[in-house]
Amino acid sequence: MLGLTSALASVSEKEQRYALSFDGTNDFVDLGESNAIIPTSQDPVSFSSWFKTTSSSSGYIFSCQKGEASSAFSVNVQANGTVRGVISSGSSVFFPVASTVVNDGEWHHVAIVAKNNSQKVYIDGSLEVETTNSMNLNTTADHEANIGCHNQDRLFFNGSITNLAIFTVELSASAVASIYNAGRHHNLNTPIDNYSSTPSRYYVLGHGLFDDKIEGIIHDQADSSFQDISTPMTNTSWSLNPVHGSGNPTNSSSNGWAFGVFPTTNTLSGTTASWDSSTRVVTINHELGGDNSETQLYQAVSVEANKVYRFQVECKTTTANQFRLHGNIEGSFSGGNTHSGSGGFETVSMVKRASTTASRIVRCQRAGSSSGSGIITGQFKNFSATELKGKPGLVTGATFISDN
Repeated sequence: MLGLTSALASVSEKEQRYALSFDGTNDFVDLGESNAIIPTSQDPVSFSSWFKTTSSSSGYIFSCQKGEASSAFSVNVQANGTVRGVISSGSSVFFPVASTVVNDGEWHHVAIVAKNNSQKVYIDGSLEVETTNSMNLNTTADHEANIGCHNQDRLFFNGSITNLAIFTVELSASAVASIYNAGRHHNLNTPIDNYSSTPSRYYVLGHGLFDDKIEGIIHDQADSSFQDISTPMTNTSWSLNPVHGSGNPTNSSSNGWAFGVFPTTNTLSGTTASWDSSTRVVTINHELGGDNSETQLYQAVSVEANKVYRFQVECKTTTANQFRLHGNIEGSFSGGNTHSGSGGFETVSMVKRASTTASRIVRCQRAGSSSGSGIITGQFKNFSATELKGKPGLVTGATFISDN
């Protein structure tokens, strides 16, 4: 419809900074497949993050799974307030444990630098423990990586986390000290003092490029680019009635877009769609009283498994909770937010991680009861379908807080 309009906004380091706050009950960030965050058999691997907590319950800052409830590489604040690494040897896990108590409500920095036969835990820039176990990080596509929990159903972190990074290099003691001394707001893509590496995965958790504090996207600052995958409307205006059929209607109306109704048993003549090429607005009229509950303008987009996509459009209507975005990106249809009925243009959107590599349907639609009479109208403009590069995280429950 309507071309790319990105509401993915960057926030300058000089402007408001944020951290991500977790409630210790069910908040987490889903990073997707664990072997996409830390490659299988990666050696060495380094981890860096800032955190703050007062909790006396065990919680995970980060977990990268090798199986159900089984870590390949994770970072845990224990109930006694000390930090431990949870690192796989292949068949089992071992636990290098720091000594400093960190559940005092102050910001602390943790770094774990691990390779075969050497695993070090640093707290606030200082080495606290080293173990010498064999290491085999058997991450897998069948299990996930998360921030703020272990396995998405247990040991949720209660506190705040910011500036979390993963490296596929061995950070030196001087590099860890430099990261700590630079403070939690330092951009780790920028070398300082004895630190010259860049993260392989990097989540600043709230004030990074394209981090979205409304939709709950945490972008991977190791690759914060994005790509428009939508098909725009042509420059020719049109008006048409929907085509009857079963399931998703297949009549192409304009440059890959289609218009139809569902179910398709009794569509009234007042159900129409039109495209005004001068205003770049699509108008959908839905006549109540037929059997059709949904009126759809949709297109197919190509998505890849485990990649994150954001779909957004501006919508205008005076009918509350009936016009929205909808799609089957995850493999089954699920929708984004609906218009409030205010009569002005509002942004409606959805963020999804694709479950498979496939051609998927995204719909601008009216959905509601087919009963009643009269015509209800919705307008749409500035549709965008955007692939977020890198390995973004999807936020569940956790909230952004000011962290200046």
